[in-house]
Amino acid sequence: MKKNDFVEIDYVGKIKKTGDVFDLTNEKKAKELNIYNESYSYHPLVIIMGQGFVLKALEDKIFKIDEKDMGKNFTFSFEPKDAFGQRDAKMIKVFSSSVLKEKKINPIVGQRIEIEDKKEKVTGKIVSVSAGRVRVDFNHVLAGKEIEYELTVNKVFKTIEEKTDAVIKMFIPEKHEKIEKHITGNVLTINLPKELDNSVIKQLIAKYSTEFIEKIDEVTFVETFKNIKE
Repeated sequence: MKKNDFVEIDYVGKIKKTGDVFDLTNEKKAKELNIYNESYSYHPLVIIMGQGFVLKALEDKIFKIDEKDMGKNFTFSFEPKDAFGQRDAKMIKVFSSSVLKEKKINPIVGQRIEIEDKKEKVTGKIVSVSAGRVRVDFNHVLAGKEIEYELTVNKVFKTIEEKTDAVIKMFIPEKHEKIEKHITGNVLTINLPKELDNSVIKQLIAKYSTEFIEKIDEVTFVETFKNIKE
């Protein structure tokens, strides 16, 4: 693998000590582990190597996988410093319950809340509520834990056609196969159904297509309207 390669992976992320799964991509595996959630969309993850789509420590391991080993299962373990960091006592903050109620937050132990701090929204978990004081832990939920990934590289996208498919799959994973596209010269044209017309998704597809796919300098989106009756 090399920098800027388009790669599709499947993985299961676990807390090594307990075996608890915190993330996975495969629906069949979720059912085997009895943690299937019908409201969650399971699908392989498409990443661009060297662009921070996954943990750097995990990405470094993927870089070392030879393409002849695609389809093989690998297991990688990471200490907290290489995963989600050590727990930091300074990340536990105390708030007045009245301040939270002003923000329409009714504090309950175990609840995860989002608060704006220095013009940035941060998420934390309420760990105690007493005497009008609320302690909120803003450490990452996996901070201080050794983690393990079971990972398979499914595919490396090689051609321009394959890479444009990959970019669409990155941002519209469930319906990517239904999206029509064609390449004319340096222009990628994508025919988006009306229900998928999303400005953020279009910006991301355009950004990654023009920045990481050779010969693609422009992306044009065409909206399709069907069965419209007056």
